Amino acid sequence: MSSVGTVTSPSEPESARKAPPPFDKSSADIALRSADLVDFLVHSHILIVASSVFEAILSLPHTPSQDARTVDGRPVIVLTEDSNTIETLLLMCYPVEKEEVSRTVSEMELYLKAALKYEMSLPVAILTKDLRAAASEAPLSVWAAACRIGVESMAHHAASLALRLKLDLTSQQLDLLEGVSAADYFRLRQFHRLRGKVDDTFRLLTPPLVDDPRPLKEAVLSTLPPREILPDMPYPDLICRSSDDVDFQVHRAFLSVASPALYSRIRNVLSVRDESGDSTTSLPVLELEESSRVLAALLRMCYPTITDLPSHPDDYAALLSAAEKYQMARVQDDIRKQWRLVAQPAPSEAYLTASRMGWMEGAKVAARFTLERKSLAEVYHPSMERTRARVYHSLLLFHESSGTMLRNKLQEQAGWSHNVGPWQSSPAPECTPSFASRWELEDLQGDFHPWEQAEVPAQMFDLSPPEFTPENSDHGLLSPAAAHAALVKIIITSESDSTNLKCRRCGISVKDRLKNMRDKLQHTDSEIASLEDALTIQ
Repeated sequence: MSSVGTVTSPSEPESARKAPPPFDKSSADIALRSADLVDFLVHSHILIVASSVFEAILSLPHTPSQDARTVDGRPVIVLTEDSNTIETLLLMCYPVEKEEVSRTVSEMELYLKAALKYEMSLPVAILTKDLRAAASEAPLSVWAAACRIGVESMAHHAASLALRLKLDLTSQQLDLLEGVSAADYFRLRQFHRLRGKVDDTFRLLTPPLVDDPRPLKEAVLSTLPPREILPDMPYPDLICRSSDDVDFQVHRAFLSVASPALYSRIRNVLSVRDESGDSTTSLPVLELEESSRVLAALLRMCYPTITDLPSHPDDYAALLSAAEKYQMARVQDDIRKQWRLVAQPAPSEAYLTASRMGWMEGAKVAARFTLERKSLAEVYHPSMERTRARVYHSLLLFHESSGTMLRNKLQEQAGWSHNVGPWQSSPAPECTPSFASRWELEDLQGDFHPWEQAEVPAQMFDLSPPEFTPENSDHGLLSPAAAHAALVKIIITSESDSTNLKCRRCGISVKDRLKNMRDKLQHTDSEIASLEDALTIQ
């Protein structure tokens, strides 16, 4: 019960003041002290009925002692909540006239969290009803509060209202996501993408069951004997023991050269061994804090030409953290250089992992690789459960903004509008190299379409954005990276084959048009870099 309340000692500095009526009655037999030192004089029989937690506390045998703090002879229970919270909950339980009070969502969340903690059924019912009512005006605020408190039914109610109002989740303020996990935010977006048409097993606040994404070889790594993990080199002179009690036979010289920190710890182990007079032939043991999975990879990298790194971002991040801890400069460089190999197959997860480490450089590398994906909407990782929602939101915003920018550049430079497609022969509204029918093909035979020469599938260029709905929001769109690649191909291919092309309407040559396209393309990387700088990893 120590997490709920404690009895204070007379030696504690305090200047508690009495609470206002009705919590100042002389008939009260117990005092509840708030975190801001306000004493509420209450009747134990009301507390026992109102709260099963206080019922359990007050049922414990109490032996008076000189160290026990009292208020006018009443025992004091110290609580962690402030006086406003305690007063609000007690007023809901006491048989007194209640005033109409307007509360913010944040206040209701705070009070409901305390009511659930003390298992006060009446305040829980009242505050739950009030929060559900507030969802009609601020559904996402209530959803976020439900996530932080852990109330599934309220989260579902608020998410349904947000869907009905067709709120754009990506445009919402980051403040709403404070204290919410990336996984909860992912499930909200999934709920909206499916338009609420989910089966009975779907839960907004319960992580889905997923298989361990690590390859089997890595999953059983810690069960392998040392000889199968480290190089088969003769005459090992040290044992490194992992946190899960797996021993690795290694060579002091290689570890000492790779890590000043390990060199110091090895010297300490040998010094203690010498002082104890241990004359056994067994190898000295250096106990380390890393798991066998991480330690195996770390030790291998201490040897020349060995760079067998784990492929899972979480293990990779743990390896980098260990290398930093042991001041292994060369190993850190090798790990960072190969981060791209880990980030590319699973860029979203790699981004979340780098963010949790506070590694901005690695997060940016992973974010770039997400641009190879058309959408991140359906990508769930268990690591989301321990990552903040605002970090995930930042990645989604980067992906969406980069994709919109690149697709707009491609659409602009190819001369397409929302109403005219590349398969039509009618002129486009602007003078741009849109269709073969608008160009004098003086030296070319047949129709010429730069995008065909670039070997880009025609269906990839259906870029007119349809009316937004959760089902079609990602339909028919190029990935940002594909849009960039297509634009580059159009420019390169057109430059080589369009010497004498000119516009029928204005006479502008394709060369001039392509020069303008090249100039704009040069700014693309700097624009994406600016979007990267806006990424949030904390």
